[in-house]
Amino acid sequence: MTELYFPPVGPDLQAGQEHTAENGVTYTWTPAYSAWMIGSSQQVNKDYVDARDQLRLRLDGFNHMYGDLTIRESATANSQITAQLTQGGVLRLNSNKSIQFVGDGGTISVSDQQFLEFSNSEIQTKKPIAYDKTLTTLQRYSGSNPRVNIIEITSSSNIISSIAIANGLNSYFSIVRAGSAESDLFTVKQSGDVRIISSGTTLFDVSPDVESLGLFQVHSDKTVTISSDLNTRLVNSVNSAVEVVDTCVASKGYVDSKSVSAGFSIVADKEEEAEINGFWRNGNNLYLRIS
Repeated sequence: MTELYFPPVGPDLQAGQEHTAENGVTYTWTPAYSAWMIGSSQQVNKDYVDARDQLRLRLDGFNHMYGDLTIRESATANSQITAQLTQGGVLRLNSNKSIQFVGDGGTISVSDQQFLEFSNSEIQTKKPIAYDKTLTTLQRYSGSNPRVNIIEITSSSNIISSIAIANGLNSYFSIVRAGSAESDLFTVKQSGDVRIISSGTTLFDVSPDVESLGLFQVHSDKTVTISSDLNTRLVNSVNSAVEVVDTCVASKGYVDSKSVSAGFSIVADKEEEAEINGFWRNGNNLYLRIS
């Protein structure tokens, strides 16, 4: 591209003073216009013009610009490029890489479809955002590790991370299973209702750590179970060195073990509290309620 390197303006310039730039273009100082002018008397042959025609930056009366636009830090050929707009529509920025929208905001669109909008001190996304697994900005990826961070909040005791759900009856946050037929896996409604869905044998699983699975499960057959380890602790709670709190969930195995243990009975303290054909006691006396 043929670039124009206008020399600096100073107080000692004289009429007709010339300056030849590095690219061979000669400029002449014209006091009438208080500007450097490219003299029309400069002779160039047709081959020179034809060779540079498609590289020349031109501006016509309709504010149309043709060719690549390059902005440098100074008027020298080897100066650092700070911005470049190419004919292919690519904008390259160096230095501080800052894009500023003057006024109330701006938008970024591709093929007439709006993707981002900057307004009211907010960034609004108009299309889904898909992250590549190799990104190192919003998420980290290392080797074959399938776990990545989508957003990493900097460490601070004053930060509360949250997902805001619009205050509407039909508003909810959802995690879906990706694929041709996406389906909800986890949803939280504006009302506070939470729903977890799975196509596997386990519908809902709560674990104290990543190594321990199945502490509490809701299965697709609508049964609720606890882990075998917890059930064993409950059954052996009388003789166990590990205390089990009174509010701990009781399993069927725990109830069965206590109801069939030798010398163990369930009786009411008063007759009116006992079921028909059930036992109740008064002191050391045991009674059977028959009506």
